[in-house]
Amino acid sequence: MTFQIETSSSPGDRDQKTVLTDSADDFFTQDLDRDVLSGALDCAVHSAKDLPVPVAKGLDWFWLPWRAEPRDALVLRPGVTRESLAPAPRMGVSSERREQWCRESFPDAEHIPIRGTIESRLSQLDAGDYDAVIIAGAALNRLGLKDRVTEWIPLDALKVPDGQGFIAVTFREGDARLMRIRSLVVKTVTFVGAGVGHAGLCSVAGADALAHCDVCLHDTLMDPGLLQQLPAHAV
Repeated sequence: MTFQIETSSSPGDRDQKTVLTDSADDFFTQDLDRDVLSGALDCAVHSAKDLPVPVAKGLDWFWLPWRAEPRDALVLRPGVTRESLAPAPRMGVSSERREQWCRESFPDAEHIPIRGTIESRLSQLDAGDYDAVIIAGAALNRLGLKDRVTEWIPLDALKVPDGQGFIAVTFREGDARLMRIRSLVVKTVTFVGAGVGHAGLCSVAGADALAHCDVCLHDTLMDPGLLQQLPAHAV
């Protein structure tokens, strides 16, 4: 299978004034959703954290299984450290959770909304519009800008969206090609029971699921005879 790459944008790319906390759920997916639903595109690739919940009616989706750096990073101008920041620093924030972290970590700071691409945010920082910004580490790494990280923020100090660091793909419901691709990276989880715990009481569908599984997590109280249904490669 070959792919032809098309570029597109959404309101979140074009509108650099709306504060993200006031934006629509599909601020970064709206136009791509429309193009996929119309057939102009077969699928769209997103940062998983940008997908609305639920996705637009008529769309299906999956996350790619590998995750890039999930943490956020504190970014200062080159040569500046947290200790050398001026009093009441101007902090560029783009979400309520980041603003809350800034309030706890820099109580005297001024918190100012920031918009734009990663490169644009760094340019605003370097130009002196802000003294510090918080940026997703995955974005910095993917753009080859890891050297701009001043300090990694631990996940237990600043929780991130479940999708941060993941790539997501959206496509039209029922598209056999994309469903096949999804099946290669997303595996089905099946819960199998055996009534009161006798292997002979397991349903035909349950036995078939065991016979075709790759991994089996089981209760030690179950009838061990059920494990005889597992294929040789299963763990």
